[in-house]
Amino acid sequence: MAEKLDDLPSFEVAPILHQTHVECDGCEDDVTVEWYCVTCKANLCDICKRAKVHRHHTIKAWQDDGAVHARQEATSPCKIHQDHIYVTYCKTCETLCCGICVSETHSEHKFETIHTISEEKKRKLGEYLKELKSELLPLSRRTKEGLEMYFETGRSTSRRNKEKIAKKISELHTQLDAMKIKLTKAEEDKFMSFSEDIQYKLARIDAHIPFVEAEIKRTETQINTFSRIEFIQHVLTYPSTSEFVPPNDEEPLIQDFKETGFRIPDSDVAVGIWYYFSDMI
Repeated sequence: MAEKLDDLPSFEVAPILHQTHVECDGCEDDVTVEWYCVTCKANLCDICKRAKVHRHHTIKAWQDDGAVHARQEATSPCKIHQDHIYVTYCKTCETLCCGICVSETHSEHKFETIHTISEEKKRKLGEYLKELKSELLPLSRRTKEGLEMYFETGRSTSRRNKEKIAKKISELHTQLDAMKIKLTKAEEDKFMSFSEDIQYKLARIDAHIPFVEAEIKRTETQINTFSRIEFIQHVLTYPSTSEFVPPNDEEPLIQDFKETGFRIPDSDVAVGIWYYFSDMI
């Protein structure tokens, strides 16, 4: 299959001075060239001139009006018939063709000159280039400027937001510190009041413990004393001429019981002491 125009490297048109015996661009046989196809810009032998592909082309004698015609010579040979060069463009297949391609597979197709196709492609490329320069490039620049501005706006917004966040965090730290001080002070004041109350009660207890201990000792002495019949006798007969003489430490007890009418402290004393201490709890 012949090669498409877009797949080919660029070609150049090289002028060749008039010569009486040159290669035909159609069949590429080394024959006498008699004709020049103005449409194809190709040198043709008499046989190729009558080919269908040139039927509606403008063809002149090779030396018409004494003019020396240029021969179109492509820099790339046909990939199918490498000994031949491309001479025309098949519009039906959208591919370049050499003379052999035309005679073998494209004889009934529509053709266009390579020059015409090349000029059309250059025209479209020129329009595309104009569009790139007049529309796409300015649009790209405007888009770039817009994106850069948008980026700067976003960066400024982010910086301001971070500053606000840092400020808010600082305010929260300040509030937390103030709350910490307030709560700590309240707790310290509460504990101070509690401590003072406990210390006061402990002082009262410390002051009464000797009294309780003395009462315990006195009661224990009474219990021990009442276990002796002599003590009861001394209480009843004191002062007495009894043969029993009370010990010195029992004499105050005897005197006390004598004066109080032999009264033993009841449970009210203990109950009063219990209530006294229970109020402190």
